[in-house]
Amino acid sequence: ILQKTFIYIYRETSPPSLAEMDAAARQATELWRTAHDWRFVPGRTPYTHWSYPVAAVAAYVAALPALTRVMATRKPIDMPYLLFAHNMSLCLASLSLASWLTYTLASQAATYSYVGLICAKGMHEHGHLQLIYYLNSFFKVWEFLDTFLLVLRKKPVPFLHWYHHAATLV
Repeated sequence: ILQKTFIYIYRETSPPSLAEMDAAARQATELWRTAHDWRFVPGRTPYTHWSYPVAAVAAYVAALPALTRVMATRKPIDMPYLLFAHNMSLCLASLSLASWLTYTLASQAATYSYVGLICAKGMHEHGHLQLIYYLNSFFKVWEFLDTFLLVLRKKPVPFLHWYHHAATLV
């Protein structure tokens, strides 16, 4: 079965050459090296000024009651495919970040003690960790969509839900 599948997949195209596979491996290595050397520089890295998360939270907190008032006179919006796509993409993206974080911490476990993994200056200067934390801040904004989807479906939004989303960004 595997041989038939392999033949079917490559019937139209030929398999990649060794040179193409080598080029792909070099690109992956360069991307990994770039992530290792990446640095968070307050004020220079895009969206790092304190005003960005504060403005995002202010807009989020202001938009929730406004959207709730708009939806008060309307029927709930049924959007199962959007909900599925949103939840699956957020789940896979979060799993990717969590896996990357776990790998990064595990790879440093031989160098640092348990306390050192959390407190050592060298860990805070690690490019992978800085990039993971930076990307995670964008995930927090993406997670605001959870609340808006609840409001559009006319589901209750408990205080703890919207407070949690606002607080984790700031």
